[in-house]
Amino acid sequence: MKNTILIIAGLTLMLLTIAACSAAPASTQAPPTAAPQATATTAQATAVPPTNAAPTATTAPATNAVPPGLYVTSMRLDPPQPTHTQSISFYVSFLNTASGDQNVKWVILIYRADNPTRSFSQTAVNQTAFSPGATADFAAPGSFKLGSTGNACDFFFARVDQIDANNKGTDMTTPDGKTFEKGFTICQ
Repeated sequence: MKNTILIIAGLTLMLLTIAACSAAPASTQAPPTAAPQATATTAQATAVPPTNAAPTATTAPATNAVPPGLYVTSMRLDPPQPTHTQSISFYVSFLNTASGDQNVKWVILIYRADNPTRSFSQTAVNQTAFSPGATADFAAPGSFKLGSTGNACDFFFARVDQIDANNKGTDMTTPDGKTFEKGFTICQ
């Protein structure tokens, strides 16, 4: 009898504790760890390649985690699944977290996957002023085209480099500090 009463009392205490925890006010919940970042999903809202229209800018997300600077958030190819002898255009989304415009020269370097230390090709260099905030689908000047290689598929990746005053390129990063790379395959 004593054991039954102790078990009932223990279960009641446990249920009251669970009920109290689930009814806690929202202010006692853990705060989010970081503010939302621009993602590939937001950058790919434009399904059709932009014509000569200027890219659109939106307000930068409030964040203390990302230092002021210019970052690459995504890249898309047109066509998305290129074949040999097709011209490929590149569209890059940037995020400027600085308080003012970032006026930079940039280029897309294309690497063969089996030789990641030496670029295989590149687009033309572009001088651009990026306003604070996110800029989606900014067209890289020029295109890339791979002729027939005899391979069923060829594997590549692209990086965006910022060019300094001495014409030296530096790989641009994502907001989390990693070098931005976009892998892609060109097949027959």
